[in-house]
Parts: sequence; structure tokens; C-alpha cells
Amino acid sequence: MLEYRENFCQMLRMARTAVNQSQQEVANVLGVNRATYTYYELGRTTPDLDTLKCLLQLFHLTPEDIFYPEKYLGKNSLKKGA
Repeated sequence: MLEYRENFCQMLRMARTAVNQSQQEVANVLGVNRATYTYYELGRTTPDLDTLKCLLQLFHLTPEDIFYPEKYLGKNSLKKGA
């Protein structure tokens, strides 16, 4: 379970930076404060299903991309830590 959480956090950061958005910009789209979104990226809390759905749409991700970042990296040629 911990591995999935780490993958999820890693993907949120990578996907956000890939679309050149700040944490504040993403938080505004989601209708949450920046600290809440930051906690998603740090793994301190997880988004509810509606928020997750919005994140997937915003970042053009599939559920599989979120939990298996190596597949996302392969198909999008992103580097880890981007």
C-alpha cells in the first residue's frame, strides 16, 4: 500500500510540473487551498474521488498512470523528478 501512495505522490508532482502549473494554480482549479493540495503531493492526505477525477482530467492521466508511473514515464518520455 505504501508503494502505491509513493507512486501517487510522485505522479502528482511530475504531472503538475509537466503542465507547468504551480501548486496554487492546481489548488484553485480543484477548489481547495494550496496546503491541502501540497498534502496530496506529500502523501499526508489523499483526495476524495471527485477531486481525483478532476486531477486525472486536469493532468490528462488515466488511473493506471497514477499508480504505475513507470508506464506513464515510458509513454510520455518524462524523466523522474521533473
